[in-house]
Formats: sequence, C-alpha cells, structure tokens
Amino acid sequence: MNYLRHFVNVLRGKLYTCNRAAFRITEHLIPSTEDDYIDLIGEETSVITDKMKRFLTSNYTCSCAYCDGLKEGSKKYIAAEQLERG
Repeated sequence: MNYLRHFVNVLRGKLYTCNRAAFRITEHLIPSTEDDYIDLIGEETSVITDKMKRFLTSNYTCSCAYCDGLKEGSKKYIAAEQLERG
C-alpha cells in the first residue's frame, strides 16, 4: 500500500508525509532531505507542482526509515506506560 497517497500534514508552511515526520523533522529529532517535505511558502508554483507529483507517487521518504508505526506487526504500547529498560 502506498501510505504517502493517504497521509499528509502541513506544519509551518511545509507539507509532510505524516504528522510523525513533521514533528520529528521540525524538532530536529531526525535528519531530513528536501524530499521529506514540500515548502509551500518558499518554492515557486512550478517547483511545488513537480515535487507534489513525486511526493504522491513515492512509496516512502527518508523519514520513513525512522518509523515503525504503520506496520502490521509493530509492537503497540499503552500511552504513558513506562517501558522496561533493555
């Protein structure tokens, strides 16, 4: 399934693949490339159009490498529950 066709988030003028990517990139928790977002304010319309076409036909972005949240076999945790150290 192409998740990028279904999940988008706009934060501070940039369009991201999902809210996890938007938060982690804007908070500098993970590295990013220009392919991880589209700058809706700082780019020319033609550049935004080209990036949007690539963005919506991609299966993943670099930020996806830091996420395990959409896999069927992902371990789920109860919110605010402490995890064992390991």
